[in-house]
Amino acid sequence: MGYRSDVRVHIYPTEVHSASVNAADDYARLKLLMNTTFKEVYETWEGDFTWHDKRFMLDFLCTDVKWYQGYKEIDMFESLLTEIAECGFQYEFVRVGEESNDIERRSSADSSYYLEVSRQIISHLE
Repeated sequence: MGYRSDVRVHIYPTEVHSASVNAADDYARLKLLMNTTFKEVYETWEGDFTWHDKRFMLDFLCTDVKWYQGYKEIDMFESLLTEIAECGFQYEFVRVGEESNDIERRSSADSSYYLEVSRQIISHLE
């Protein structure tokens, strides 16, 4: 079985909070990049990506995955994050592992912090 994680990533233009023409143009460029330059990554994880056109955002959510460097799919995705930031886009990455203190959070320099982590205690007695 192995150690599993849940991973969520948001990718968006720098000006996503404004409905500017630049944000719309950059979002269109992001879609183009995902279907050309990053096509292999997009196709590998296709079922885990969701486009949010009204928010100009690409959302990635993958649960119960072995997120280890050295796995081809993981390395491709990590390269995507590096390259997407170099293309002028923002990203937020959160990985939550099985252990309560295993939380990894990374983001590009000007990210808007749309993602946060919340853990809670749940009683099944009620």
